[in-house]
Amino acid sequence: MATTATTIITEVRTLTDTDSATATLSDAQILRAINASNEHYYDIIVASDEGFFEEIHTASLVADSRDISPAVTSTFKKIDLVEAVQSSGTRHPVIPLTAKTEKYYFEDGNTTATRNDQLYYYIEANAVQLVPPPTEAATNAIEVTFVPSATRLSTTTTVIDCPDRWAKVIALRSLLNLQLRLQDGRDPTMELGSEEIILSSTLEGRQRQAPRRIVPADDEGSTVDGIWIG
Repeated sequence: MATTATTIITEVRTLTDTDSATATLSDAQILRAINASNEHYYDIIVASDEGFFEEIHTASLVADSRDISPAVTSTFKKIDLVEAVQSSGTRHPVIPLTAKTEKYYFEDGNTTATRNDQLYYYIEANAVQLVPPPTEAATNAIEVTFVPSATRLSTTTTVIDCPDRWAKVIALRSLLNLQLRLQDGRDPTMELGSEEIILSSTLEGRQRQAPRRIVPADDEGSTVDGIWIG
């Protein structure tokens, strides 16, 4: 589902029994609290590894370059999967380098790859870099599944995609953040805890029956724990 900042602001005002004309609490102040709450729960839901907020970016290989084209333009929070798509349609995972020093194995410039060779990737300056550099260009040969950074609500009309009950949970946490200013004595802790349990149950209900894994469509290579080895 999707919701707007206005929806959450309205929920906060309902909880605080204030209106937009009240000098005690402006929309801008509520919006700041909402952003803090939104980012807090965004991180929690992303950590659940349930595929919420994932986007897929299709790119091409650039000859003799580690860059993909076009680059992933969004500021991403994490990369979930990078796949190489062969001309036959067969997909293989591009394996992440687990340590920064591993990329220097390919630094001598003598190691290159074709579209069908095993590729590796690392992240540098928010860009996906491939090694070894491909020897030839290939259109739509790379797919990057990534999670973008949380949407920052800059205006009351900003729209965010969110799971069910998200707006209520964010509103309650925003109320908690605004308590010192309101000084109205209301403690939303228990209600917030109940809503967080419901939200958690929603996430658990989306648990996959099996982990995502890549299996080759032909007889080339083999799989070890779902990772293709050429």
